[in-house]
Amino acid sequence: MNDNRCAICGARLGDNNTTGIGFECQAALDKAKINAFFKNEDYAFQYNYLIEANAVHDLFVSLFADTKFRSEFNRSFYESMKNASRVSRKQLNIMRSKIEDKDYDTYYKMNASIHQARKQFINSTCESITVTREEIEVARKQLRYKSAG
Repeated sequence: MNDNRCAICGARLGDNNTTGIGFECQAALDKAKINAFFKNEDYAFQYNYLIEANAVHDLFVSLFADTKFRSEFNRSFYESMKNASRVSRKQLNIMRSKIEDKDYDTYYKMNASIHQARKQFINSTCESITVTREEIEVARKQLRYKSAG
């Protein structure tokens, strides 16, 4: 008989479990790491803004590189974005709308790549985050509340 126990709660594990952590405890551990990830302002800022801003900016500059703009606003906006080191939220929204208007398929692919980059960033960062037993218990309660409601 298998005498493997969960490293967190001590419950019995099946023969096929290779991680040493039970299913419910693994979900709570993952949730606790994600909570800790978003409590860190630098991680949250990079996840919520920088990944998107860099992708949209790069695509905007490359997509409109050969375009001859008729309006002075569009011409000056493109030039300022081409040389910009930072992008405001309003500029980001303008670039997103111009990309969407020019080529919806490219806009859709851009959104998919942003989603993938965010997913990859959170997964790679959460691997290095350590959490306490109390944080795991808080996450376990959040998961129970979510599944009950």
